[in-house]
Amino acid sequence: MKKILGVMFVSIIFLALLSGCSDDNSSPKTEEQLKSELKAEIQAEMEAEQNTKMPAEQNAEDNGEKSEESKEQEKAVGPTNIAIKNYEGKGLEKLAKIEADTNVGPRGVQETLAIFGEVTNVKVEKINLNTEANQRLLDKFDSLKNVELAVPRDNDRNKLIAVSFYDKGLRKHVFTFTSSDEKDYIYSDAEGKQKLVDSLDEKYKKSTSYEDQTDLVLRYLGLTGQEFLASNNFNSIPKKLDMGFGEIFYRVENEPLGNTIDYKIRMDDQIFGVYITPSEQYNSIKDNAKSSFFGVDFDMPIYQARYNLDKPNDEDIFIDLIEKDEKLVGINITPYSG
Repeated sequence: MKKILGVMFVSIIFLALLSGCSDDNSSPKTEEQLKSELKAEIQAEMEAEQNTKMPAEQNAEDNGEKSEESKEQEKAVGPTNIAIKNYEGKGLEKLAKIEADTNVGPRGVQETLAIFGEVTNVKVEKINLNTEANQRLLDKFDSLKNVELAVPRDNDRNKLIAVSFYDKGLRKHVFTFTSSDEKDYIYSDAEGKQKLVDSLDEKYKKSTSYEDQTDLVLRYLGLTGQEFLASNNFNSIPKKLDMGFGEIFYRVENEPLGNTIDYKIRMDDQIFGVYITPSEQYNSIKDNAKSSFFGVDFDMPIYQARYNLDKPNDEDIFIDLIEKDEKLVGINITPYSG
């Protein structure tokens, strides 16, 4: 390469001298010929330099061998923005090693979840399939980034460990660990790997423009049934019984327009929770007549609702966003003391 640069430098000087020494009678054709000859010489030098590669290096490449630098670069390559069960491939050495506290004895089995990327609101729960899939929180992490999470589990086929979290796009992911055939259960994640969204699309950060009706929830929480009936502006509302769960509630339909609100009653006749759903008429009403609650509305994808959810700072309440097919279909509000 140094030789090529030297030839080029001499060539430039030569052309400059030629230009400076030529008189008005110099032939443009002669100069063009000289330039062409010099260009050909530079090209020949470059080809010669390309052919001077050391035979050993050439043979190593021909045989598929890699230099130490190439091997290190390849070693650093691995998956990005994905979570994989029991992964043993490239990039695993880059992950920090941590273990979930699942309180499993020495006879347990340890599996792993490799998380390439960042996730939040990580929950590790134990689920007993013999007791209506009763769940119990075992461990949790506010956030994890580029980690291999060890997950000890029971040998019992009727018990599983579920690890759930949100990615940076606020999509929810659930992985299960069990010795049973997971495809038989709603907690199944047969693929064993799930792609992680690394950021929330800007269009999903857009806040609701619908009229806020949060007061219809906060105003009545904690009241007795009689106090609720005496203070609301709704029509006469009889008590109802949920035949599936045995809960007693007051159901208000289409107030506000397009919504159904259940005010749930505890045994002591106190309102301890509210459940809001879109009514059958919701999709037929105009946007300017629709309502929002706690910063979200029922036209939002579930991850947009998670981003825009606005729980009042002075209210000790739990808000559960119910989803179906990545769309918000219900809002469940319960006081922490309820």
